[in-house]
Amino acid sequence: MELPLRSYTLSDFKLVPNGNLKLSKKFYAKGTANVKLNSLNVIEEGVQLRGDLGLISMAQSTIIDKEALIRPGLSASSPLSYKHVKIGANCYIGKKSIISALTVGNNTYIGHNCIIGDRAEIGSCVKILDGSYVPPDSKLVDNGIYSGVPGKIMNLKFLSFFFLYFN
Repeated sequence: MELPLRSYTLSDFKLVPNGNLKLSKKFYAKGTANVKLNSLNVIEEGVQLRGDLGLISMAQSTIIDKEALIRPGLSASSPLSYKHVKIGANCYIGKKSIISALTVGNNTYIGHNCIIGDRAEIGSCVKILDGSYVPPDSKLVDNGIYSGVPGKIMNLKFLSFFFLYFN
């Protein structure tokens, strides 16, 4: 996955030197004691981090694009408790996406306008295409490309034929 090159100015972002974080001056975090950010994370404007519901932790080099919502998902056993959200390293979460997953693996790309349901487990090196919906309690395997409503793994044999034929 190749992300476009971006430049950040100090007029739009706060630079936190001890973790080398770039936080937009226009993002919203509630329950900041439960939001654990690691080094080299970028949080764009309009992002909402709902730490008041439960713990949110992110590994290094994660980008959360504009107007995304990260919130802990509801527990299956008790309707009034929330599960911990763990986001891996080198992840990208697209614009206006809603994430309630239990885990998001390393090197994962989640496109724009995606909805990830409560307690979903996303493996490493997964790509979820724009506009996809991952239902609650889903388990997405490593190295897969998912698309659709509900999100299903794409047939890689067809994709390889498509790229060979049209390129």
